[in-house]
This record gives sequence, structure tokens and C-alpha cells, in this order.
Amino acid sequence: MSKPPLRFSIGELSEATGVSRRTIRYYVQRGLIPPPLGAGRGHYYTTAHLERLRRIRSLQDDALSLDAIAARLDGAGPADVATEPPVAGPSALWLRLPVAPGLEVHLEGGRFRISPARLQRLAQAVAACCRDIVPPLEGTETGGTDHGASDD
Repeated sequence: MSKPPLRFSIGELSEATGVSRRTIRYYVQRGLIPPPLGAGRGHYYTTAHLERLRRIRSLQDDALSLDAIAARLDGAGPADVATEPPVAGPSALWLRLPVAPGLEVHLEGGRFRISPARLQRLAQAVAACCRDIVPPLEGTETGGTDHGASDD
């Protein structure tokens, strides 16, 4: 017997994917994701919506336009998504938090419930620690990866 799919409010879905509520509604309007299930204040999103949004974000990271993403997702149209079984296993979506030029922190999507303000504080704290421990190379704004190695 299979377990019923998880239910997410739009706020929970937004927090789990890093996609704003407004953007989620826009994607529904464009047909990139199916509308929420249920009616009125009781509507909800499922793990299928979550996985679809993660796929969209992944394709956006590949610099695809929404039109190109829609074309790529046509094989699994919005109507098909609501009945898709959730993908088992570890999350494939990672939140990339830029800290400083050449430095970022990766957070596994869906594992942490953290607000944008707290993410910003985390980035600032990590940046402050790194400035003390790993100062950028002299004469570079971006730091660099050449840690004293030479081609001699």
C-alpha cells in the first residue's frame, strides 16, 4: 500500500524550492506546472509539483528561457505531473548561496527551512570567517585559485 503524497502550502513549496509564491503562480498561469489540487483555501501542492519546480530551476541554471523550458517539459505536460509518483532518494536540488567571489555554500534543497533573511546572515557570517582564514590573493578582486603554485 502506497503512502499518500505530501501536501504543501504555496509558502512551504516556495521555501522548499527557493521559488517565490508569485513565480509559482506565474508558472501555473503559463502551464509550466499544474494548478494546485483542492479548492479554495484548502488547495495544496504535492511532491510532483515540488519535483517539477526543481526541474524548472535546474533548466534555468542551464540558462534556458521559459519558452525553451516549456518545450523541453512538453513530454511531461502539466496534466501528467499531478499523477507522477514522487522520486525516491536524495534531493537533486541544491541551493547555491554565493558568499564571496569564487566562494559559495551549498544547501540541500528541502532539508533546511530557512528564510531569505537568515540565508543572507549565513552568507555574511561565512564571508567574515573566510576573510580571516583565506584572504584573497593580492591584486585580485576575485581572489583566485592559484595558491602559490607556479609554472616554473
